[in-house]
Amino acid sequence: MNQVQYNRIETGKSDPRMNILQRIATVLDINVVDFFEVKNNGTEVHTVNEPLLQTVRLLEELDELQKKFYLQYD
Repeated sequence: MNQVQYNRIETGKSDPRMNILQRIATVLDINVVDFFEVKNNGTEVHTVNEPLLQTVRLLEELDELQKKFYLQYD
């Protein structure tokens, strides 16, 4: 991912595609679903897009070949 694309995602000007989320999660050593979990640290609460969260959870259950196929066409 180039710097311009990263900056657009970071500033909320663009939403990342699933394959980009997967790459970012891999680099951060987290699951994609971690991007969408609601966490309350006492100062901030993030909202959740439930349909998207369900899709991500289903994707994480796929085997590696299935993930590659899906991410190729996302």
